[in-house]
Amino acid sequence: MMALLGFCFSLFVVVSVACDSSSCSADGSYSQRHTQNKKGKKCMSTFNPTLDFITTGCDGTQYIESLCENFGNTSCCLDSSSGKRIKCADKFNTTSVAEDFADEKCKTLCLDKARGLVSGGKCLVVEKGEVQGTTNCASTGKVRNPSYQFANEAYGEVCQRSKKTNGDLYQGCDGEMGQKSKCKWYGNPTTCCTEPNTKDLLVCNTAGFSQKPEEKDFDNCNAECKTDTTRRRRQSSSPGTGTGSSSSGTGTGASSGTVSTYKMSSTVTVQNCSVAKKMVSAQGKTAFKEALTESMFGITVTDTQLSTVNCAVRLLKEDIRSLTAKPGVKADYTYTTPVPRTPPTGETFKNKLNTALSKNGVAAVVESATLTEATGETEVSASVSTQVASIIFAISLMGISW
Repeated sequence: MMALLGFCFSLFVVVSVACDSSSCSADGSYSQRHTQNKKGKKCMSTFNPTLDFITTGCDGTQYIESLCENFGNTSCCLDSSSGKRIKCADKFNTTSVAEDFADEKCKTLCLDKARGLVSGGKCLVVEKGEVQGTTNCASTGKVRNPSYQFANEAYGEVCQRSKKTNGDLYQGCDGEMGQKSKCKWYGNPTTCCTEPNTKDLLVCNTAGFSQKPEEKDFDNCNAECKTDTTRRRRQSSSPGTGTGSSSSGTGTGASSGTVSTYKMSSTVTVQNCSVAKKMVSAQGKTAFKEALTESMFGITVTDTQLSTVNCAVRLLKEDIRSLTAKPGVKADYTYTTPVPRTPPTGETFKNKLNTALSKNGVAAVVESATLTEATGETEVSASVSTQVASIIFAISLMGISW
């Protein structure tokens, strides 16, 4: 008898129960056990084909009020990120079974609005060759939705397709941490080129891509992707025989790429002042520099100054009292970049910094981080500075005093 029961159980596992959305509410009690979850707006039944496992309950999570609304209130769809099949309804009178999630019923991809996936978007999103859905690229979007574990696919200005050095094919919007448009940075290349730093292969299309990328799209990618500053240098070179940007004739002055200098600060909180003081070191300075560089695409950090925050003491009536604010470390940065960059989010910088601290042997854990907006200094063109230096040198030879 027990063997027969075990055989029947192995054929299919169902732990779902009927659900009525009247028992779901936005302030209902959340439970990771779906059948016991009372948070949400709709009833949701989920099928995991890999495990032959079905659960049914309210559709809320700790961060999203209604997954059904997020997935487009579909009768049945395929969640591209997890491979699960999802049904939504106001009520499930009977327990769901595998046939309810058949391929012909659940072939439509879930919208997943939290990831920026929408119906009829101009950019088909593909990860490792697998279609995720469509989106419309927007530079006003966020790199990552803080209440969701996946990146926001809509972040960027142009639809790009790329082939990584390991051979994986990707397609989607071109926004990255600290950079709203990689394609614009490289001049929107419509033919394949190779990124100079990562060696990834890149193709951009401002009108979007509606088809999956293929291997043939990355044929003839020997040309290196050129940045806007590279193009400006080439276009501003003089027509003379010189190699630089002299005003005429045979000059050999420096190229005219303009680089701007910016200043910004980050402040992080830690457990106590002992940890903060440990971070203000040569290793800590390296970690802070690496964290910012990895968080903001295309910048060069030229100076980093660290100081403890809220770790002073004051003497009042012979009692030493610590300041009550949270202890931490402030970093003042100076960096250069050809184009303005968007500071990373505090969460992104915190994660990058914790990784860098561990890498550089600093035993500290950052609890939170905030960053200021960057303030720019006067832009100086390399060609102008070279010309000014030449003029001053010539004047000094002539013995002219100011």
